[in-house]
Amino acid sequence: MGPGARLRGPFFELHPGRVPLRADLAILVLAAALGAAGCRPDAGRRADRTAIDTAAQPAGVGPVAGTPGPPLETFRGHVSFDGAVRSFQPCASDRRLGVQDRSGRLRDLHVELRAGAGPDQAIFVVVRGIAGPAPTTGFAPEYEGEMVVADVRYAALEGHGCGSDWAFRYRAAGNEPFWAVTVTGDTLRLQEPGSPARVWRGVVEQATPDGIRIAVSSDTTVGIELLERACRDSMSGAFSALSARLRVDGRERLGCAIDGAGPRSR
Repeated sequence: MGPGARLRGPFFELHPGRVPLRADLAILVLAAALGAAGCRPDAGRRADRTAIDTAAQPAGVGPVAGTPGPPLETFRGHVSFDGAVRSFQPCASDRRLGVQDRSGRLRDLHVELRAGAGPDQAIFVVVRGIAGPAPTTGFAPEYEGEMVVADVRYAALEGHGCGSDWAFRYRAAGNEPFWAVTVTGDTLRLQEPGSPARVWRGVVEQATPDGIRIAVSSDTTVGIELLERACRDSMSGAFSALSARLRVDGRERLGCAIDGAGPRSR
């Protein structure tokens, strides 16, 4: 410390060359004790919040998104909001689960998709997450369990739903002009208005840095690329986590895609 420097602390300022008064010394001792204890005005409140957040997790899930926990699963069902309270009802089930949304998407999607249909209107979603027991604090104890949502894969007010057949691996579609592709097992099926469906076998699925590339071993003129980029259906407004780029007969079509429950291609 150079000449003329001042020693500063959170509660004091000490000038060199001046003999500390008894009050100064008392303040120094108090400041040192507080600093050693890590005391801050909101430290207790933060600790309380952390304890509550940790207790609110299903078993094995940490309080911070991305921390180690059980593997994510895919769930399909309806999500609804009642004020600040979110609930999820899985397909073919009467159970209602409280929702902890770590994706940050559910509320905005619910507001956008149910516009004009009433605030209590549920939307259909496909999510990746973890289902566990209800926490003992907050609103969730009213429910039979809790869903921690890590990723929203699909959300819609109308269109695909609980009654749809989810046995496909991927389904992609676009508008103006309409086209639809369904990948099931090693088969790719293309539907376009005014034309019979075209079917290719020998589908090969390859992971890419941005998503999935699907090719047909018997025909290099057809293929589809699925990218991990948010997409909106231009007609229904449905949200998809996947964008699609179809290549067929030298043409390229753009659209959205969703994951199914079918087995992966080779």
